Amino acid sequence: MRELRVLGDSLTLVSDRLQGGGTRDDTLLMLVNELRAVARRLDASADGLMLALRPPATVEPMVRWLEVKGREGNVAVTAVPLDLAPILRDDLFTRVKTAIVTSATLGTEGDFSFVARRFGLDGSAITPVTAAFASPFDYQSQALLIVPTDIPAPNEDAASHFAAVLRIVEGVARASGGGMFVLFTSHRDVRAAAESLRRSGLADDFTLLVHGEDGRDALLERFRNSGNAILLGTSSYWEGVDVPGSALRALVIARLPFRVPSEPVTAAQCEAITARGGDAFGEYMLPHASLRLKQGFGRLIRTASDRGAIVIADPRVITKRYGRELLRDLPPAKRMSGAWSALERQLQRFYSMSND
Repeated sequence: MRELRVLGDSLTLVSDRLQGGGTRDDTLLMLVNELRAVARRLDASADGLMLALRPPATVEPMVRWLEVKGREGNVAVTAVPLDLAPILRDDLFTRVKTAIVTSATLGTEGDFSFVARRFGLDGSAITPVTAAFASPFDYQSQALLIVPTDIPAPNEDAASHFAAVLRIVEGVARASGGGMFVLFTSHRDVRAAAESLRRSGLADDFTLLVHGEDGRDALLERFRNSGNAILLGTSSYWEGVDVPGSALRALVIARLPFRVPSEPVTAAQCEAITARGGDAFGEYMLPHASLRLKQGFGRLIRTASDRGAIVIADPRVITKRYGRELLRDLPPAKRMSGAWSALERQLQRFYSMSND
């Protein structure tokens, strides 16, 4: 950090001397401005490192970690507040007369208490006015939600579960004729699925698009134009992606989207909840999974004329009590569960009716 500040000061000194030469030269002036910009960035980097490595006692609790990034093995230092609620409350909500926060996935278990806590609006001087409005879509006729229950749970037999997901992907692709998203929770699973589907020959019959092999916008454009594509994606495809119409007519969710317990922010949040005697799973992990699952579901039905099927390839959504809570939070699509072989026939019938 000291070296960064010395370097920044040196660049500022050089730029001052260049500008003080008395001769106006546009090229020289551009160089001076660039040197000053670099000096400012170095000072900001030094401040960031100081905050991450030696935070002052007056700073709110922070989550700090080191990680190796990229093929070059660069070391990144990250520091984020443990609790964003005071920042949002003090720097945003108390400074404006009115703030409207709207989304199709803000509520969990029928209320807004989880996001109210995250926004710093629970028990404060600000009392939010909340409302939920019915969807304009007829999910009962537009969407079919399928849950196979004869496959292993991913937390019990990860390898067998992954193999079952690949079988389901192939079955859904054959029934729908492609036009499907397959949503995973890790880049590793996306890469492994792409390799397996290419090896199996499925990629010879359908356009296989893989998160990480091209930019998101480029992949989505190819998906929309293909008509029979299978897109394998992770986090950035669970939300903020809009593909209305028949281009997207099937969705496979490989597993329930729980956060990784060892991820620094998640681990720190859970430790803080446990330390005050709370239930980290019920208060943090489950609401986050519910919101993300609804976001993933929401990729499929985008207009009143869309029609398609969603397969959640994780039996915990049926076998666990919390899974049933997650299902209750999803839109009221027609639902089926049971052995995959029987569900696959129902899926084929569903798409044959769509094509009539």
